[in-house]
Order: sequence, then structure tokens, then C-alpha cells
Amino acid sequence: MDHSVLAELAWAASRASFPTLRFNFRGVGASQGERGDESQRLADAEAALRLLEENTGVASAAIASFGASAPTIVALHKLHPGIAGLCFISPEALELAELARAGTPLLAVIGENDAKVPQAALAAAIQDAGGRMEIIPSADVNFQSKLPDVGRSVVRWLSRLRPG
Repeated sequence: MDHSVLAELAWAASRASFPTLRFNFRGVGASQGERGDESQRLADAEAALRLLEENTGVASAAIASFGASAPTIVALHKLHPGIAGLCFISPEALELAELARAGTPLLAVIGENDAKVPQAALAAAIQDAGGRMEIIPSADVNFQSKLPDVGRSVVRWLSRLRPG
């Protein structure tokens, strides 16, 4: 998973002592297999969640998505309601009504100049669900500027999830 946004997120989380796992869905990037439908993406995400939990011994993981993988982590949370939190970075194709039913801490991080995200509607849905939304000033959908701000935002949120 070589996307710069997710590489920054994993680097920042790891530096803050949060175990991380990045993966590509099958058929994406260097991943083997053929690109699948939503059920196959969900199976891939579920396998990654199990691997992370087994390898780290964590009781509950927080899940982050970038772009169009947002609906997959919502579906994953429905199967595993013990997930500690859901983080959406520049989310696409997200059913905003689903967020109110999540019942878990939420974070959305978007760039101020991200035209793909309906900012007002997303902010309202996240707030109604008791979550946080952070808009990174002067940033676009890929955070070509202010990329470290994405990592800092997510680490602050993860720190609030950590017990104790």
C-alpha cells in the first residue's frame, strides 16, 4: 500500500506506538488476484483485521480508510461491532445515514480544497454521530500539501481512543 496519504498515516501511528497494518485489496497495486466486488473487498478487510488482532494481541482495532474504501470499513464494522473507531480520510461513496448507526468513535479528515467530498453534509453526519471532522487548510484530496497534518490528526484521535 504505497499511497502517500496512507504511508504518512501508518508512519505517524507507528511513531506514536500504535501497531499498524496497511494492505491493498486483491488485484490492486501489487496484490495478487483479480480485483473483486464489495463482498471480496469486505473479505479482504476482514482478513486484514484478523491478522492485525492476532499479530498484535489487541482486543479492538481502529480502522482507517482512504477514498472509495470508506463503505467497506462501515460494512466491516457491522460484522465486527467491537471495532474501536472508524477513520475516513477523503471519503468517497459513503452513505452518510450509516454513520449515525455506527455507535463507535468516528473521525473524518478532508482537505479544504477537496471537491469530491460534500463537506457540509459530511460534517453534519459526523457531528450527529458524535464524531469529529477535521478540515486540513489549503489541502486537496491527496494532501499534496499539509500531508503531515493528516498523520497528526489521526494520532490525536487514536490517543483519545486509548484506554487509561
